[in-house]
Amino acid sequence: MYRNELKRKAGICESRLNELDSCRGLNMKRRKSSKTGIHYYSAYDKEYEFSYIGSEKSETVNRIKEYRYYKKSFDVLTCNLGAVNNLLETFHPSDYESINDMLPDIYKNPRLDDVLVGDEAKLWRERALALKNRYDIYKPEELINPTDDGNYVRSKSEAAIYNYLLSMGVTFIYELPMRIRGRLMVPDFTLLSELDNKTELIIEHQGMMSSEYYRRRFAEKLYNYFQEGYVHGINIFFTFDTPAGGFDKTPVEEIVRSRILLR
Repeated sequence: MYRNELKRKAGICESRLNELDSCRGLNMKRRKSSKTGIHYYSAYDKEYEFSYIGSEKSETVNRIKEYRYYKKSFDVLTCNLGAVNNLLETFHPSDYESINDMLPDIYKNPRLDDVLVGDEAKLWRERALALKNRYDIYKPEELINPTDDGNYVRSKSEAAIYNYLLSMGVTFIYELPMRIRGRLMVPDFTLLSELDNKTELIIEHQGMMSSEYYRRRFAEKLYNYFQEGYVHGINIFFTFDTPAGGFDKTPVEEIVRSRILLR
């Protein structure tokens, strides 16, 4: 998903750069009028041939600025796309099923379920809650939607996810803080996989992606998690509200069946 979005945006940038090709190789200098405070611009090429192009309202000035913006965006997107491709080529999931797939058949499927699953899950939850209690709750006034065990979450969709995980007996923590490159992140749900009692998976629920706010928030989260080695569909999963504002828990059910529960 992230790679496709990078490709899409890079394509948009490249198309606009072609439209602004007449600005390629042009640089600008500006001076500020001591009387009016208005900036006036001159353009010059690599031969330092200058020509006056007007104030900030000049179409030429704005086209050169726009060219520089799309050129920088294209460079950044291309760099990020290369990083994503490199990660996907070298990244090896470490969950129970993925490790088993790497083994010859004779060594597959060790009986990890013989480990005391209940005790392991209990210890993990105790440690996770102790960690969570070290931090102040983020915007507690927004926790207004009740769950079946008497807790509160931020949205009706999160309550639906929470109650489903609860009904399935999944070991999880709501909003367990974690640090990524020194920055505090608060994933919506951190789950412990019963397949090995070690693998932690994250479910992040986003609101309606028709909102510019949610799109920006999603892109920022995606980038921050990517920096820490979290890849969508492998060790982190994003769920979304439907276009009508409802919630379909089918993706969550699939995650739980395939990545969390032994039964």
